[in-house]
Amino acid sequence: MTNPETKTKNTKNQISIILFSIIGVVIFGLLLTFFLGWYYLIPHISKSRSFESSSTQSTQPIRTSNFGRITNNLPNGLTQIELAKTTAEHSQGLMNRIRLCATCGMLFIYPTPDLRTFWMKDTLVPLDIIFLDSDFRVINISSDTKTNQTDEVYNSSQPAQYILEVPANWSKNQSLSKDSKIDFDTVKSEF
Repeated sequence: MTNPETKTKNTKNQISIILFSIIGVVIFGLLLTFFLGWYYLIPHISKSRSFESSSTQSTQPIRTSNFGRITNNLPNGLTQIELAKTTAEHSQGLMNRIRLCATCGMLFIYPTPDLRTFWMKDTLVPLDIIFLDSDFRVINISSDTKTNQTDEVYNSSQPAQYILEVPANWSKNQSLSKDSKIDFDTVKSEF
């Protein structure tokens, strides 16, 4: 026969093991919920902060990359242009920026003109994408692009050698249209 004290002790041990297991599962669940919530919440907070209108955006340049940049003698009131020259820089572009100053942009430089396609994957600020020929004449403009999506793509209507990304509605404010020239000739030597 079993000793009643031993049976009570075994039952208490089993209850303790079950209780500690339940507490461990609850703590693990809470930690998992916290970390997953943090992981998914932060991008949404960044997105909600990125939809400032250009009138409320800072005019101070935002430097968050190692792209080359030009800050002097820029046309059309631009104060800073980052240069994307390599395939890696073309792929990165303005992804994951939470804001872009109202007079800043990025110039994508290609060795030769070709038909170009851009998308807004992980791009958190609305942009104007201005497709330019080898003489910096506007081919076409994709205005006020939809942020952080890949459903829509933005294409050059003719071969483009340069693409300028600027804050949404910048091209309208500059009265740019097809065949307008953006005079980058004075800084072309810095490319």
